[in-house]
Amino acid sequence: VVNGIIGIVACGGGDESSKRKTEIEIWWYPLARDFGFDLIALGELRLFLDDGKVELLEGFLMLLTYLVYCIYMRLNARIMRRFKISDPYDPEPEDMGWTMWGRCPKSHPLAPVVVYEKDSTCDRCERLVEMRSVVLECDRCDPAWWMCGPCFEQVRREEVADEKRL
Repeated sequence: VVNGIIGIVACGGGDESSKRKTEIEIWWYPLARDFGFDLIALGELRLFLDDGKVELLEGFLMLLTYLVYCIYMRLNARIMRRFKISDPYDPEPEDMGWTMWGRCPKSHPLAPVVVYEKDSTCDRCERLVEMRSVVLECDRCDPAWWMCGPCFEQVRREEVADEKRL
C-alpha cells in the first residue's frame, strides 16, 4: 500500500507544486489484482501476528502465498487472454504503435525513421547503419536510441519463442 502511494507521488501524481500538471491514467485490472494480493498478505499477517509471533508453518504459508503471486504474475498475460481482458492503453497492431515496433531499453516506444547521418550505428549491436536505411528510433532518449533491422528481427524471433513457451 505504501509502495503504491510512493510510486504515484514519484510519477508526479502527488506533486501539487509542479507547474506542469500530470495526469496518471490507472487501469482497473492491475489495481484490483494487486489490491487483492495485498489484502490477502495483510490478512495473513494480521492473523499470524495475533499471538505476537510467527510460527514456522505460518511463515511457510506466507512464502507459499508469495510464490502463488509470482506464478500469477508470470502467467498474467495468459490469464488476461483467457478472460478476454485487454489493456485499454495498448495500441492495436494495425495502428503501427509500439506493440508493432517494440521499446528501447528504457521502455520508451520505438518508431521507424530513415537514417540521414553519416557513420551511424545501431545502439543494440553497434553495427554501422547505412545512410537512407530504416532503423527504429527512440526519440525520447538523449541522444536518440537506434535499433537496426537485423536486431529487430532477432528481438521478434525471441518474442515468438517466449510466446510459444507460455
